[in-house]
Amino acid sequence: MSKRILLLIIVFLLSCKNYRESNKLISFLSEYNVTLNTCKVIIIIPAEACSSCIKLSFEYIKGINSDYLLVLSSCYGKSINYLIENYCLDKTKLLIDKKNMASALWLIEPTGPTIYLVRNKRIYKKYEAEKILKNPEIFIEINTFLTDCK
Repeated sequence: MSKRILLLIIVFLLSCKNYRESNKLISFLSEYNVTLNTCKVIIIIPAEACSSCIKLSFEYIKGINSDYLLVLSSCYGKSINYLIENYCLDKTKLLIDKKNMASALWLIEPTGPTIYLVRNKRIYKKYEAEKILKNPEIFIEINTFLTDCK
């Protein structure tokens, strides 16, 4: 009996964390008049992160036409402009966070991208920079997620 109660408590705590993080993401996006669709990939990249840390994400974006939003976060416009020009980014799917709010809200790590998979206006899954670098097959999981959402 006590194992069941412990399991319920763990599930409850994890779902609360997910709910709070979803609300932070919704609040952040609403500052820029963006709302979440029913299914989306949101990639938030700190513009000053190391190039090898963000390169995989930019390469992935060039290969998909799906419903994604790319957020470049930095208080330095020059860094953001460099990334846009260097990687020829699609400006129609780009949000520029010049206030660096994503960092202030701890939605990203300063070292690299954070990828959020969103379903029904809630975070379904989150991939942080270290996990992305160690396991590039994550992008296959993201494609599967996008296919399932159609």
